[in-house]
Amino acid sequence: MIKKQIIACLQDGRELTLTEIERCVNNDRLGMGEVSKPLILHHLNGLLGSGLIKKLNGKKYKILGVDFNNGDYISADQLDTIVVPRIIAKAGNDEKKIPDDIDTTTIKTNKTSYKPEDLIVVEISGTSMLPTFQDGDLLLFRKFQLGEIPSNNDIILCRLDDGAKVKRVIRIPKGDGTYIGQLLSDNTNDLENKPIDITDDNFNAIGKYISKLG
Repeated sequence: MIKKQIIACLQDGRELTLTEIERCVNNDRLGMGEVSKPLILHHLNGLLGSGLIKKLNGKKYKILGVDFNNGDYISADQLDTIVVPRIIAKAGNDEKKIPDDIDTTTIKTNKTSYKPEDLIVVEISGTSMLPTFQDGDLLLFRKFQLGEIPSNNDIILCRLDDGAKVKRVIRIPKGDGTYIGQLLSDNTNDLENKPIDITDDNFNAIGKYISKLG
């Protein structure tokens, strides 16, 4: 709520100091209680970090990327959403090739605490992950960091040869302290979906499943 009030104060291309923003926010609260300057500064720093506003000459704040002379504006919804890449991944026999042009999806920030660049939305195509996921489900994945490897029983998005798949990772002990990695489907009724051995030549882990969307 406070973040939206700050943006409302800076609309129309205004350049305001912290004190001026504090006065503007509290004038608009209509009996909801006064907001302290440190709390307003906390939200301003968050907006600065998001790149939505800029601090001019170390004193005044201004919205970026909006031409108010042309009627542009910042909607309240823009403050509560992030845009992340979206692809279709196969949960079945036939692999979907990862497209060159990747679409995007807008999600609510209360769905995740991760940065937009660390996330990818995946649309499930197929039934091999039933009953965990349905055909058409939208899933949120966190991208693996450099050197990070999937843990046992993780559900992951991976590149398998030229295709994108969503599978469960199983690590099978070999008896000598090492493991064989396999990709499994959750749908045990689909006899066509066999375990897939992981090799460095055909496999690349992209992201770890976080949650369903919608």
